[in-house]
Amino acid sequence: MYCINCGNELDDKADVCLNCGVLVKKVPKKVVNIPVKKKKTNTKVGEIITVIVGAISVILSISLFFHDISSVGMYTEVLERVSYTLNYSMLAILFAIATLVLVLVNKKKKNNVLGLGLAIFSLFLIVTEFLVVIIY
Repeated sequence: MYCINCGNELDDKADVCLNCGVLVKKVPKKVVNIPVKKKKTNTKVGEIITVIVGAISVILSISLFFHDISSVGMYTEVLERVSYTLNYSMLAILFAIATLVLVLVNKKKKNNVLGLGLAIFSLFLIVTEFLVVIIY
């Protein structure tokens, strides 16, 4: 190793040049930093899809309340009422389940609260409609 000021040959363990008195900067071994490419994902797309599917689920669930249920009455059996309700609410149920699956797939995203809320609200409306038909 040589002094950076006067060029005098130095011992490898020296901290000061004995010839000129300059502090010797020890050059650390070079560490090669290889940049790690982060997987670039579009986080907003999954969240937007979740909200759209949840909104469709809520719209379908609300539309259940405008369905004519006069064909089932108090004299039909409970199984017939449940079957009747399943027939016209199946699409809303599928969209609610799809929303819950999308929320679980994107569970580390903080904006999925809206999608989860829509799915729960939709399921609440579906269960309410089931109770209305069964009690009716």
